[in-house]
Amino acid sequence: MKRSRIFLALAVILMISTLMAGCAAPTAAPTDPPAAAPT
Repeated sequence: MKRSRIFLALAVILMISTLMAGCAAPTAAPTDPPAAAPT
């Protein structure tokens, strides 16, 4: 149970960090999602 909670928290942190990075990376087209515009 504890392991699953820790894993969930880690996954949430990773998702948030990747989301922030994706929003900050595409400076040319911030409206486009990072998945649609791979660099």
